[in-house]
Amino acid sequence: GAVTNTINQLPSSPDPAQPGIKELLTQLQAAIEAAKELSPEDKADGLEQVKVVAELSQNPQNPEKEGIWRKAVKILKAPIPGLPETATIVKAFGDILPAIAKLLSLAV
Repeated sequence: GAVTNTINQLPSSPDPAQPGIKELLTQLQAAIEAAKELSPEDKADGLEQVKVVAELSQNPQNPEKEGIWRKAVKILKAPIPGLPETATIVKAFGDILPAIAKLLSLAV
């Protein structure tokens, strides 16, 4: 799909012990696709945001990057109210989003 194509254009992490943006986005995509708690629409919206963040990581000088990131996180987390903290997707977001933010020098 379009998301996978965009992610595949990113460079792989040089350090296998330290996942880079490509690996993190791949994990995020997999978590969204595997989340039983999300409706097909929520999954589609979530995957669209993964693509947005992948494109953002290709252009880290984008002056709009803070706003794009905040919107992406908001959309990604939108379907989650009421889900237990133990839900896999909640945990995945809790682990992966801050790591992506750090790599892109963004606030979580």
